[in-house]
Amino acid sequence: MVARTLWLWLCVVWFTTWLTEAIINPSAASVCDLGPCSCVRGKLLCDCSTSKVKRVVLKSLEVGGFSSISVANCGHVHVVSQALSGLPALQQFSVANIPTLTLEEQAFSWRTDNERHSGLLINITNSAIPEIPSYCFHGSLRHVNFASVNVSRVRPFAFSSIDRADRIDFTGVHFADLEPQAFKKFSVDVLSVTDSKFDVLPTRTMVDVEVHQEVKFDRVEVGTAKYSGLRIHGPRHFRMIRSHIDHADHHAFRVHTRGPVFLLDNVFTHLEKAAFAGFTVERRFLLEFGKQELIFENNTLVNFESAALLINTTGFSPRLDRIVINQHCSCSNADYWTSDLVYFSSNPQVLTPAPQVETVLYCCSPKVDNVREFQRTHCNEKDAKKFFFVVLLALSAIVLLSSTGVVIYLGTGRRAKRYVNVPNSPSPVKQDKGGHILVIPDGKTYRETELHVIVEHVEPITPTEYIKTPPDS
Repeated sequence: MVARTLWLWLCVVWFTTWLTEAIINPSAASVCDLGPCSCVRGKLLCDCSTSKVKRVVLKSLEVGGFSSISVANCGHVHVVSQALSGLPALQQFSVANIPTLTLEEQAFSWRTDNERHSGLLINITNSAIPEIPSYCFHGSLRHVNFASVNVSRVRPFAFSSIDRADRIDFTGVHFADLEPQAFKKFSVDVLSVTDSKFDVLPTRTMVDVEVHQEVKFDRVEVGTAKYSGLRIHGPRHFRMIRSHIDHADHHAFRVHTRGPVFLLDNVFTHLEKAAFAGFTVERRFLLEFGKQELIFENNTLVNFESAALLINTTGFSPRLDRIVINQHCSCSNADYWTSDLVYFSSNPQVLTPAPQVETVLYCCSPKVDNVREFQRTHCNEKDAKKFFFVVLLALSAIVLLSSTGVVIYLGTGRRAKRYVNVPNSPSPVKQDKGGHILVIPDGKTYRETELHVIVEHVEPITPTEYIKTPPDS
């Protein structure tokens, strides 16, 4: 019984090894007829969902002249170095629903000298890749497409020396660990990242990457974008829309464009100074076509440093609208936001505050409110109250000082003795009961009042009679 069990086990091991070798080194008959694989009109199709074999190893496939290879629903797929390089007619390689996809260096290194061949399409869907090694994607690749893929680690030069691909698309991809220069020195028409996540964009994640048409980040989450995380040049459009960046270092994006930049509907939790100052227009394009638009609209900021929104106006005409600051509205905050957040500058050493920025800033009070309207409603009213209070204090002080002066003056006047000088009247002086001074010059009686001297008693004046005497004769 034991011998029979051992014999059956050895048969299973032999069959599995033989089947794997048949897939690794396919012949026209064996690889197409055995196990999970089949051949249909020059296409190699492997589907492990209906087979007991769950592990497929792809080595150098030099036999069969396949134009398409598809592997799906296998527990583990291993692509060794230069597995595809011996298939000059290959146009498409696809893997789907692979829990573990192991790739070696130059696994997808493929090149053709045939000008009529448009290049190789690589499509990886709903799979997990422990590591993308250096020089893994290399050569004449027409289109690289990742959809619903978890990538644990990307080594330097993993995507490098790609000969002008049509597209590189990452949709629903989680990059847990990106090393510097993971994307290095290649050209592509369109670089699109959608519904994806980068835990960290280290310095020089993408370097010397030339994009001929468009760079698009749509609904992308970034934990930290380090200094010079993206170094891209040449796109006719750069779009970052509906994305969320937790922390952006200064000059996190160094993108030299040949067209406008759109930053729309994003959330930035923390922005360092000059986070977007690295956006510039290529010099030759600027001289020929003039300034381009940089549109920063409907974005939400939580925390930021001074001059976080520093925009290089050498090549751009900025257009800002509805910048929501997710902080409580206050007069002190509003003054800081309007004076120290947005700057336009063609010289990094000379910063010019953006004019009328309060018209495009919004804050929470608790509902979203325009900063200018908030200042007009709350801050200007407080200033008016302060001014009125200061004026009231000043008037009160003036009235108090005036009243004090009058009281002192009147009190001193009542205590002083007053004299009225009457010519030729050294007469005695009397004082009546009311405190008035009576002056009696030459028998004439006067009474002194506050403003006038009134004659109390006077003697009648006897008219003098003049007699005309005739002259002596």
